[in-house]
Amino acid sequence: MTQIQGRFVQSAVGEVRFGVGCVNQLELLLARDGVRRAVVVTGSTLAGTPELLSAVTGAMGERCVGVFCETEPHVPREAALAAAEFMREKAADAVVSFGGSTQSDTAKGAVWALAGGLRAPVDFDPFVIRFEYPSMRTVPPMRGVALPIYAVPTTLSAGEFTNIAGLTDTACGEKHLYQDRQLGARAVLLDPALTLRTPEWLWLSSGIKAVDHCVEAWFSITAQPMTDALAVEGLAALMRALPASRRNPEDLEARLQCQIAAWLSVSGLANVSLGLSHGLGHQLGGRCKVAHGYTSCVLLPRVVGFNAEATSVRRAVLCRRLEATLDRPFPVDEFQHRLRALISDELGLPLRLRDLGVARADLPFIAQAALRDPIVATNPRPVRSVEEVMAVLNAAW
Repeated sequence: MTQIQGRFVQSAVGEVRFGVGCVNQLELLLARDGVRRAVVVTGSTLAGTPELLSAVTGAMGERCVGVFCETEPHVPREAALAAAEFMREKAADAVVSFGGSTQSDTAKGAVWALAGGLRAPVDFDPFVIRFEYPSMRTVPPMRGVALPIYAVPTTLSAGEFTNIAGLTDTACGEKHLYQDRQLGARAVLLDPALTLRTPEWLWLSSGIKAVDHCVEAWFSITAQPMTDALAVEGLAALMRALPASRRNPEDLEARLQCQIAAWLSVSGLANVSLGLSHGLGHQLGGRCKVAHGYTSCVLLPRVVGFNAEATSVRRAVLCRRLEATLDRPFPVDEFQHRLRALISDELGLPLRLRDLGVARADLPFIAQAALRDPIVATNPRPVRSVEEVMAVLNAAW
């Protein structure tokens, strides 16, 4: 008999609180942890929406000493350094990210800079996760002690649940990854009432990013029972709740189910390797400034097709489990089609790179950069050449 063996590492997140109004527990959490001077990191849109910003700052009481709102999509290193300098000026002893993955990664980059005394973009260079195809990977640790992070997300990208930060090196146009357990949030608060003003395109497309987490975790070459369970439940919940939240944007129950599903989608990702959809998404974002939710909309169905033969057995098992969970037929030969239908027909999201403003001339750079991403090396179907990556990108264009 084959004996199952493995290892599961718990998420670096300390705790998750969820439900309408749970943001009001924020001051209690800060007080519990001895935080006296916390800075909020958010975006200009949320900062310009007084009722939402005050819901967070008010929930912090006198422990809020400032709001940094100069975040930028795909988080240039310069933005993380600016946030770090703001936190220095405020003598902050904690940070609360409020928004999506841009705000979460900005907060992570800022605490990394503070811990290591980084002052210039090049100071991040020694800490980049380094990868040489096909298998050499180096993950430099953070130097120093990071300030605690608390997160109040308003999208479904779920970056708040990871201990990885993605920052863009504007000098070369590539997005780099940084990883340390200290980047795990002390607490994440999922309050669906704070998502009601999230733009529909961002809410739904970031939900497809969560779908991407589930699908690539299921098809991972290092999949295991715990991550399988999280991926199936998360995927099924997203397939139910995302369309429901589009039909009735005021449905707080559907929105909370989406938030919980996004949490499930990443809760086991520290234990599995992902694949080509995520790797290409990193580089499309850094190079072409495409929102990560949109990159998943366009790339995931194509990558599922690229991997079809290598994943046929796992795909059949997944479809059987989805049938049982969703209580409706889910034919194995329709999996890719069902993903496309969810993205385009049910959610009204784009399926082509050209519709996102990506120039065809950028595709060779993206393909080359993707081969330097460690995630691509663990794709279920081995990616052996830049030409194979170009084939996927051309199909998506």
